[in-house]
Amino acid sequence: MALRIVDAELQLDSAMEVLEATFAKWAGGRSDQWQADGKEGPRESGASYARREDVYLFVHRRPREIAVGVALSEKDRDLVNITLARKEPARERRRMALAVDDAGASFLLISVEELKRQNIRDPLRRLAGAPQIKRANVADRDYVLLGPLEDVRVAEALLALAGLNPLFERHIERLGALAVASDDQDEAELYRASPRVARQHRIHAKVVQALFEHLHGLGFEVEELKNGPYRADFAMRRRDLAIAFEIRAAAELEDVLKSLGQLMLAAPKSSGFHRCMVLPAPREALGSVLEPFTAAFSESGVLLLMYDFKERAFVFWPQVTPAGFPPELARMFG
Repeated sequence: MALRIVDAELQLDSAMEVLEATFAKWAGGRSDQWQADGKEGPRESGASYARREDVYLFVHRRPREIAVGVALSEKDRDLVNITLARKEPARERRRMALAVDDAGASFLLISVEELKRQNIRDPLRRLAGAPQIKRANVADRDYVLLGPLEDVRVAEALLALAGLNPLFERHIERLGALAVASDDQDEAELYRASPRVARQHRIHAKVVQALFEHLHGLGFEVEELKNGPYRADFAMRRRDLAIAFEIRAAAELEDVLKSLGQLMLAAPKSSGFHRCMVLPAPREALGSVLEPFTAAFSESGVLLLMYDFKERAFVFWPQVTPAGFPPELARMFG
């Protein structure tokens, strides 16, 4: 694919219009104007945003500059905010540039150095294989290439970049604490939170509590398990057995892969902890869905534990038990 960088102001404005339309499509067909003194926050007039749950994608088109970025609620700072001065785009290319291909499709080039300055590190390595994200090199400088801008997946690509910002992780952790504290309330009364995110953290806390009650009755006690910067999601030990858990509120491919990696890092063999991944049961029968993972579970010694609701209680059962796994441990959940 042949690309050329453009500086023409008309093309920059045209690309931003395309991006505004794409963000609106991502948000369900609607975008709005930021109000200088409105409840959506202190952003200047002349900027548009598209919002889905507690995530905002915004485009600024002001007389002196244009900007693209991602923000959470009005109580959080921007996760990504890439600004380009209108009058000197060539000088500002080290931050962001617009490129077009031979067919006229537009792409954004965002400097890896600028992302690093905004505390987003190693995006090309950490997002390898992500849709709509490619690597570009201009004048020996690395860029993240996003586009085409009219493809709604460019919104997901921008969100993937924003998700690498540590602010996002702290935001999610805070939501989890608030969701647990406000279990019988509307989370919106305490914090402008995504209902989906709040629900996942509430389920996570309840699964932890159910596991604790089940294992505590069998003589286990909670124990903190850390391996350098990596921490087990939840861990328990008794005199003869120790278990490290990674708990998820969803069972998508991404959840399985992240859980597996986290267990391997937080609970190496030298820790003496058995590894256990905890996922929700799907509505339909699993069938052969987990077959590709069976070898990985066996080789890494991970017990796959499923959970479901029975009235108001949780029910657990082992879905995949690796060879050589202590049978009495699997029977605890049988």
